[in-house]
Amino acid sequence: MKLLTFFLFFIFFIPNGDISMAGIKINDSKTSLSNLKLKLVANENNMAMYKTDNGNDFSITFDKGKVVYMENDWLQDIKSNKPLFSDFYFGQTTLKDIRNKFSTNGFTYRSKEL
Repeated sequence: MKLLTFFLFFIFFIPNGDISMAGIKINDSKTSLSNLKLKLVANENNMAMYKTDNGNDFSITFDKGKVVYMENDWLQDIKSNKPLFSDFYFGQTTLKDIRNKFSTNGFTYRSKEL
């Protein structure tokens, strides 16, 4: 449950413009990935996956040449529980920790229209 909570936090609770992982931000161009010093382990039309220095996975999804989604996956090694950003830790951070830091229980959509 803690792992799911941690990913939900990164996907929904942090404002998009503030997310930076390994020097990559939401809305950066796909060409910005050339600055990454990580090992590329998978590459498809709209997604690239890298191996982080601590052995976890870092996936980046694109749409129209821009970064639209990033995910840092913890591979369950307790020695590699530091994510690419934040002061939270994989396997330890709880939803209560997230609520305490950001004073929120979640988010709502302004509109269901795209």
